[in-house]
Amino acid sequence: MPHDLLVLGAGPAGLGAALAAARAGASVALADGGSRVGGLCVTIRRDGLAYDLGGHIPFVRDRGRLRWLEELLGDDLVRVGRPVCCVLGGRIARGRYLDQRPASSAAGDGDAGSAYDFLTARFGAAFVERTMRRYLEKVDGMPLERMPALRPKRLIEDQAAPDGFWYPAEGIGQLMDAMAAEAVALGTEVRLGHRVERIARAGGRVATVTLRGPDGPVEVAAGAVVAGLPPTAVAGLLEPPPPAGAVPSFPMRAAAIVYLAIDREPLTPEPWIQVDDARVPFARMFEVANWSARLVPAGRTVLGCECYADPDDALWSTGDEELARACAAALRDPLGLLDDPGAARLVEVVRIPRAWPLVALDRLDAARRAAALLGGVEGIEVAQGGDVVQAIEAGERAARAALS
Repeated sequence: MPHDLLVLGAGPAGLGAALAAARAGASVALADGGSRVGGLCVTIRRDGLAYDLGGHIPFVRDRGRLRWLEELLGDDLVRVGRPVCCVLGGRIARGRYLDQRPASSAAGDGDAGSAYDFLTARFGAAFVERTMRRYLEKVDGMPLERMPALRPKRLIEDQAAPDGFWYPAEGIGQLMDAMAAEAVALGTEVRLGHRVERIARAGGRVATVTLRGPDGPVEVAAGAVVAGLPPTAVAGLLEPPPPAGAVPSFPMRAAAIVYLAIDREPLTPEPWIQVDDARVPFARMFEVANWSARLVPAGRTVLGCECYADPDDALWSTGDEELARACAAALRDPLGLLDDPGAARLVEVVRIPRAWPLVALDRLDAARRAAALLGGVEGIEVAQGGDVVQAIEAGERAARAALS
């Protein structure tokens, strides 16, 4: 199976790499251990309803990326004319908690130190304590003093959509499927159900990659490899393995997404609401019908309640029915959005035990070791990004670097 480029992982980064390479005329193979493309960016269809696996906003930062989306989706690219909101002082406020900053905010480009240092230097300690701390700590499960400054810096600068955002009419999975379909039309070979098992290197460069498929292991030769996977995961697959202790491990944040269906019109006009109240199990709630009317039939609404926890938290071990009841109860009190919690029916709870790694400030250097180690292996590029579009762009850059 000789190819110019082998892409590992069919999430947005891997699909971005595969499509960019295929458009450049390269021979591409794309492998993923799952049964469909998209990674966590998929749209689930069940009981006549459609909803994303979490709320995924394609943050468009320039006209060129918008044209790219228009070419892939055509008339199915719709405009959601409302921004992410938050619950502030018992009411829904326009903008995220990070957008509620005072007019006297200081400028600053640095990202050294802790998130607390970064935020207080910009907005003042009183404002951070009153408006920002609770939500950021609820999501990441660590104090601002231990959180790297880069975390809120990226959220503020890279993931803002103050006037609304663009979105695929059939859900985020439609964009992933469109990318995969064009890549296949250009000759890309897609192997789903093939999990990467080993990356063999010889003489300082990648030699072969072993995939574990339904019929057993498959050894793949490629001129170059792009991995749409975390650097620590890629480094852990190298053969011969790195020296002991060279690849660090990190605790993982878990996510339980509770989907509730209610036979009525949407509770609010907002697509996504952030909630910092500790009495509410979820930190974010997205109402699917407000993203696209084609996802949910008229007269019904589906809410995705994103609950974050550590794997050993009591919230994570709470059963599905009990967690759903707690989310529905919070819609009444303290949020005041639903009079009768019993009207909310559980559709499903999707549990992601390893949603993202938690890298504390004192372990930033350890986190960079895996990337540095991979930088010494010729023929492999790692692609990672924060949101959907950032991940796609990281894949495109990695493909260009690998093919050059």
